[in-house]
Amino acid sequence: MAAELLERAPDDEQRGALVAAFEQAFQGRSIGTLPDRLLHAIRATNKLSLALRLRLGEPAAIDTALQQVGSLKTPIDERIRLVTWLGESRVEGALPAMLEIVRSEQAPELLTATLVALQAFTDDRVSQAISTRYAFWPADVRATAARTLATRRQGAVTLLGLLDQQVATSREIPDDVVAMLQLHLPGNDRTRLENYWPDWQSQQTDDVAELQRVSAALATGDANPYNGHALFVANCAKCHQLFREGGQVGPNLTPYMRTDTPRLALQVVNPSKEIREGFETWTAITADGRIVSGFLTDQDPQRIVLRDVDGRDVSLLRSELESLERSNRSLMPQGLLRTLSEQEIRDLFSYLRISQPLNEN
Repeated sequence: MAAELLERAPDDEQRGALVAAFEQAFQGRSIGTLPDRLLHAIRATNKLSLALRLRLGEPAAIDTALQQVGSLKTPIDERIRLVTWLGESRVEGALPAMLEIVRSEQAPELLTATLVALQAFTDDRVSQAISTRYAFWPADVRATAARTLATRRQGAVTLLGLLDQQVATSREIPDDVVAMLQLHLPGNDRTRLENYWPDWQSQQTDDVAELQRVSAALATGDANPYNGHALFVANCAKCHQLFREGGQVGPNLTPYMRTDTPRLALQVVNPSKEIREGFETWTAITADGRIVSGFLTDQDPQRIVLRDVDGRDVSLLRSELESLERSNRSLMPQGLLRTLSEQEIRDLFSYLRISQPLNEN
């Protein structure tokens, strides 16, 4: 049907519109299993984007993408798109260009996208390049770097070495990364891991004490929602949206029952206690030893798509999966409020509970 529509389209403009709609519909999904007739009809148009040409495996498109991704003249946003496509396509020739970005790039957004794209590659040079530059990156880039290292066993050993050398600290490693390390590291390495997170598996007592602290803070004292907004942006907006502000990794908080303070406090203190439907964490292990955790955002008979804690969609072929299991742990890290004072807790919750956006102060 789709091939027939393309073949019957009267002009380039309509063919281009059909191809653009097709590309949008199959973003993050495999096109390798499409009927030959449809693939031929797509190739026959002259309206293919560079991304689609890459996915179709055109050598000229790969060469163009490699030239542009390594050029400082290419806008950052375009380099981010290119490095994402190259990672999804697993173009082996892209590895040197990506490693050069890791070694020399300063823009956090491009570094983060490149680190995520490198998760698709098994080459030991990936963990070597990351370990060399890790100490020079800001905290959010280090978190993504740790996640990339933890996707494979060799990288997990490298990350443990960075902890031993005090280049990395246990406090900066996200919970989902610790979970991946536990899957990868057996024996003596597991013992070393437990030295850094001795109580990671049993935090219930800490959660009870933290919930009591938060509840006591919310029971007394005044609060400033404007200060709370700043705290929301700093601590929550990367993953959650409220009044059209914030990311789309976790649930949108705007329609959520936010006036139920005890329940809201419990879910912030212990996010794994009650996980909303559709936001369960899934962990995939591939045949080549890669571990990916995230929300299951899309699937078809050939492929699944997991959205990781960075908000990036990772597409995996079912034929490459060794296992896919749902976890009872939330991607949202525990302990988010532990660094906040009682006044900051009151301010944050006062903002979370408001029914409409704040006026400019």
